Amino acid sequence: METQSMVRVYNEVLGLKGGKGKFIETSSLGYYDIILEINGKNYTAHLPIATTVVIANEAEPSIAEKIEVER
Repeated sequence: METQSMVRVYNEVLGLKGGKGKFIETSSLGYYDIILEINGKNYTAHLPIATTVVIANEAEPSIAEKIEVER
């Protein structure tokens, strides 16, 4: 995931179910650094990787792969 990407955040401890955020980086200490939007304000959050799911807002373009079989 690219840094500065807009993401959806899921974290049961905080009760986030698709919260809006901006992914900053993955910390070497086991945290996602994310700027969360809560009630129209932005907050910096360090969320544990083990209990947090981060999904990109934008879907990846579909790639149709061609499989060629030699005969």
